[in-house]
Amino acid sequence: MTTRDPYSKNFDIALAVRPAFALYAFKRESYQAKNVAADSGFTNDIRALIERTMHQWRDPGDPRVTGRGSAFDQEPPIDPDFVPSPSKKKILTF
Repeated sequence: MTTRDPYSKNFDIALAVRPAFALYAFKRESYQAKNVAADSGFTNDIRALIERTMHQWRDPGDPRVTGRGSAFDQEPPIDPDFVPSPSKKKILTF
């Protein structure tokens, strides 16, 4: 596409497929345009963040971590015989 060529960098920043991990070094680059997650110097940081996130999901029993991720694909239970009670709206008179 020739019309995209002058805007290729900005187009990719806004609309390109995102990487699995994103990590930005604020002190090195305050604009957060360079993802440093792929740099070998940040491997330990990425592992620590993954473990911290998994710990926060595992403790309360998040279905994505406990193997019950299909729970998000199910519809909530609905009683077909449920009839809501009539609302008690207060009618304002002026």
